[in-house]
Amino acid sequence: MAMQIRKRLVIDSSRQWFKLAESGDLMKTVSMKNLQKHLKKSLDAAQQHKVVITRKGKPAAILIGVEGEDWETVVLQTSAPFWKLIEKRRKQKTVLLREMKQALNKSSR
Repeated sequence: MAMQIRKRLVIDSSRQWFKLAESGDLMKTVSMKNLQKHLKKSLDAAQQHKVVITRKGKPAAILIGVEGEDWETVVLQTSAPFWKLIEKRRKQKTVLLREMKQALNKSSR
């Protein structure tokens, strides 16, 4: 699913912070060279906001903090097959809780 986001960026170049004006999401940018020098600082920043890693001035990757999350959550959040399954299930017909309770009560008699 390709996303095209065209929003105005508010740039504070002194701190390399980008703020997407409409959504309020903050992103810090760091070059690959500076990432190597400031890995701990970048990992700490990623716990609060996304960090865009640039190569030759262009976005190359995003660093997202996951401290405090368990392994299963991290793995599922980044699993394409898991999210495809969720999408498929969300398109299927749903049953209201009260309908399910009624069906269970009828079958237990």
